[in-house]
Amino acid sequence: MRKGIYLFTILLLLSSSLLIKPLNTHSSPVKIKEIEQDRKQIKQNLSKKEKEIVNVLGEIEALHEDIVETEKEIAEHNKHIAATEEKVMKYEDEFYDLLDEINELDKLIETRGEILNNRLVSYQEVGGDISYLEVLFNAKSFIDFISRVTSITAVTGADQQIIEQQIEDREEVERLQEEIADKLNAQEELLNDLEETKEQMTEKQANLKQKEKQLKKKEATLKEEKEQLTKKDNNLKRLETTYRERIKAREKERVNNVTKVNNTNKPKKKYTVGETIQVVATAYTPNCQGCSGVTSTGINVDNDEHERIIAVDPDVIPLGSQVYVPGYGVATAADTGEDIKGNRIDVLYKSKAQALQWGRRTVTIKILK
Repeated sequence: MRKGIYLFTILLLLSSSLLIKPLNTHSSPVKIKEIEQDRKQIKQNLSKKEKEIVNVLGEIEALHEDIVETEKEIAEHNKHIAATEEKVMKYEDEFYDLLDEINELDKLIETRGEILNNRLVSYQEVGGDISYLEVLFNAKSFIDFISRVTSITAVTGADQQIIEQQIEDREEVERLQEEIADKLNAQEELLNDLEETKEQMTEKQANLKQKEKQLKKKEATLKEEKEQLTKKDNNLKRLETTYRERIKAREKERVNNVTKVNNTNKPKKKYTVGETIQVVATAYTPNCQGCSGVTSTGINVDNDEHERIIAVDPDVIPLGSQVYVPGYGVATAADTGEDIKGNRIDVLYKSKAQALQWGRRTVTIKILK
């Protein structure tokens, strides 16, 4: 009794292991699902890249506007600088003209100085360094007295006029010098301010262009990444199309096989026995773990009206063959399995209980014609 229980336990474990093995029948639908998920993720990434590209293009456009505005400001500053430099040159010309005027005044002052010296000599001749009264009282005659009075008065008046003119000329020269110096200083300060502002704006322009260059590089990288994602999506699309065409072909083959099976199962159909083979037979169900419910030939075994089907090694038993399996009946070789190699078959049952009941057994099958 214990030995029987022990054998039954081993049989149950072996049958369970067969039931959870994935078959090749689900490879195409599962692969399509994986491709669809990959394409969904790629499309999300593409959408994200497109948004990033739009944002970068917006930043580039804004930067370009800043650059254009900065270039306009620099052009205006260049105009101000040119106008200021023109004024500085004008004031410098005026300054040099004033120097010529100063030289003329110096000559005039020198001439006036000589006149003063001559006047002093005349004064010394008529009176020397004595007082006016002494000069007048020492007159030899009335005519001499009148002459001395006239001479002293003329010399004194002329000297006073010369001295006053000298003072006025000196003050005018100093005023002009100060005026031009102020103008030059003001223009030099303005010129320095303009140059400093221009340097700042030029630096700003360089920074903007550098940032624009970086953004364009980022744009190129994003476009390249988008192109790679698009290529990958196209490849997956082609692969998906290929798998769908395979499934469609298998479905067509399934319809043909069902028609063929229906025709072979007609009561009037008679078979002739071909090759006889001894095989190890196990069982599986449509709902085993990892199974898709579609055979490798495209038959939907989830359908309650499916015929008897067995999984075989196509190198031993051709797919589509009609096979008589003792204890199971006439079945169609319409499926394959990873472990179904050589003289091995898997018989299909609707329920797990039926599969467990079948277990693992050695049988002699007959290939029907």
